[in-house]
Amino acid sequence: MKKIFFGVSLLLIAAVFAGCGFPWGEGAGEPENSRLVELTDSGYYLLQNETVIGVYWGVELENTDEEQASQPFVLTATAYDESGAAVGSGEVTVESLEAGELRGCAGVITCDAVPATVEYTFDDPAPLGESDFFFSRESFRLTDVSELKDDHGVFKETDVTGNITNASETKAESFTVFLLLKKEEQIVFGNAYIGMSLDAGQKVSFGFTIFDPPEYDSYELYYSGETE
Repeated sequence: MKKIFFGVSLLLIAAVFAGCGFPWGEGAGEPENSRLVELTDSGYYLLQNETVIGVYWGVELENTDEEQASQPFVLTATAYDESGAAVGSGEVTVESLEAGELRGCAGVITCDAVPATVEYTFDDPAPLGESDFFFSRESFRLTDVSELKDDHGVFKETDVTGNITNASETKAESFTVFLLLKKEEQIVFGNAYIGMSLDAGQKVSFGFTIFDPPEYDSYELYYSGETE
């Protein structure tokens, strides 16, 4: 089963921050800790061999305002070992989220040691100016998406492929497609495909190959484009 959503742009690395919301009485006003953007789900999968320790993360973010888009912001991911020492980190630039929009992003953290946890932090963005340009959810289309699972005996393989089209009238200087694998609606794996410039009306292919993926029962795709 698959779902396709508009995404969020990436520099690569990230995954897990928890926001809180509290009820308030009539006439009491909005609480001080209310955020424009909340992290609603996150998860990661650890893959390692003799030379590399990789954390394949995925997150979903929601603009809680029904009227205002958010400005772009930076999300920082930090992996920690059991002693609390940082063993890997990175930053992701999250492009503007439309009012009420849910987006996902994903990537990989390369760690110096096996992590025990991954934490994600970001400053709540300000609302976007009404005249500021950003790619909307309708700016791109995914088509011909397919999923293929193979069991080779000594290892398993999953391939997800498709095409992305720039349906806007503006050239994208780069684009990213994000893949999230989910188990019982919870993120268990994430990765990103980053492409070069995409002219208005242009269509190109993308693909993911995952060796020995975690158990999952659905996948979702998000996508985004960046201007200069």
